[in-house]
Amino acid sequence: MLSHPELGPPAGSGAAVVCDIVAAQGPFFGERLRVVVGTASEQDSDSSVVIYVDTATGETATAEDLWQEGAAAALHGDLVEAIRREAGALSRTPYGEGAEEQEDGIRAALATTVPAAEGAMAFTVPAELFVADPSGLGIGATPEAFTVEVPAELVARLATPFGRRLAAASGRAFDGPDAVPAGREWVDCTLLPCLALTYDDGPSAHTPRLLDELEGARAAATFYVLGSSASRLPGTVSRAAAEGHEIGAHTWSHPHMTQLTDAGIRSQLKRTRSLLRTLSGQPVATFRPPYGDVDRRVLKVAGLPAVLWTVDTRDWAGPSDRRLLREAIDEPEPGGIVLFHDTHEQTVALAPEIISELRDRGFTLVTVTQLFDGDLPRRGAWRGAP
Repeated sequence: MLSHPELGPPAGSGAAVVCDIVAAQGPFFGERLRVVVGTASEQDSDSSVVIYVDTATGETATAEDLWQEGAAAALHGDLVEAIRREAGALSRTPYGEGAEEQEDGIRAALATTVPAAEGAMAFTVPAELFVADPSGLGIGATPEAFTVEVPAELVARLATPFGRRLAAASGRAFDGPDAVPAGREWVDCTLLPCLALTYDDGPSAHTPRLLDELEGARAAATFYVLGSSASRLPGTVSRAAAEGHEIGAHTWSHPHMTQLTDAGIRSQLKRTRSLLRTLSGQPVATFRPPYGDVDRRVLKVAGLPAVLWTVDTRDWAGPSDRRLLREAIDEPEPGGIVLFHDTHEQTVALAPEIISELRDRGFTLVTVTQLFDGDLPRRGAWRGAP
C-alpha cells in the first residue's frame, strides 16, 4: 500500500487504485480512477483519469473528450479576465506572454471536468498556473489550485455533443441501465443453493401470465418448447427469451423418442431447434425428451444433453392445489430441476406462491445453464446439477 490520503500509510511497494463517483445523473455515470505506483519510500507516479459512460447508448468519454478542440484557448482568455477582476485590475493590455504554456495547463485541467448545477461544468486549475505578472496586466498569482465553473451558455458553445448531453442531465436522478434479467446474471451455484424451474409443452395462452409473474419476482426459468406450439405463438417464445429465460427443445410433436428412427429423431429436433433459434436468438443447447423417454441411441443421434428432472410436480394430472404446492415447494433439493407445464392454468396461477415459498426456503432460482455454472455438458442425460 502506498502513502497518500485515501489509502493511508505505506506498507511495501506496488500500485494502489482509488475510485470515486463524480457523476450519476440521467443515463450518465462518471468515475474518477486514481493510480499511484511506487514503493513505501518513493512514489514513482500518481495519475488520474475521469471516465463517463452513457448507459443508454454504451458510449464512453474521458473528461477531456467533453470539450471541443480550441476550448482551452477560449477558456484561457476568460480565466485571465476573471483573475484580473479578482485582483481589481483595470488594465486592458492584451495578454500574450506565457499564454501558450498556460493554455496547455488549462487543457490538462480539463481532464478533471465534472458536471455542475444547472448545465454548468467545473474543472480544477493547478496551483501556480498563473504567477504575478510583471508587465502591468494586473494578473494576481494563483499559489493554490482553484475550481473554475463554466456556465451553461459557454458549455453549450465549447462542449462536444457528449459533453452537452452530460451537462443537460444535471439535476436528474440517475436512471442507469435496466436491471439485467435474472436468467442472465452470473450465479455461483457451487456456493448458492440453486434450483431450476422448467416448463414443458408451451407456449400456451397461459404463458404470458407466467412471464408476468416471473418478471415481477425477478425469477429465471427454462422453457422446453414444442415446435408445433411455438409456430402458433411465436411472439411468446421471443418474449420469454428477451426477458432472460432459457429456451430448450421439447421436439416438434411430443413423440416417444425411443420409438422413432434415427431420421425421425433428427427431424424432430432439427426442425424445432431451427425455429426456436430464429424466435429466441439463443443457441437452444439442450433438449427434453417427452415423457423422459430417452436411451443411448437417442442421445447419440441428438448430439445434445437431455435435461430431465429431480421433481415431477405431476401438474398435468390435475392434482389439488395443496398437493401441487407440496410437491413444488417441499420436495426440491439444491441442484435440482423441477418439472412443470405452462399449458396448465393451475400451475401458472400458483407460480407466485411457489416462487415465494422456494425463496423462503433459501433457493436461488436459475436457468438450466446457470445451474451448470454456464458450462453445459456436450451430451448425456442429466437429472440435476453435476
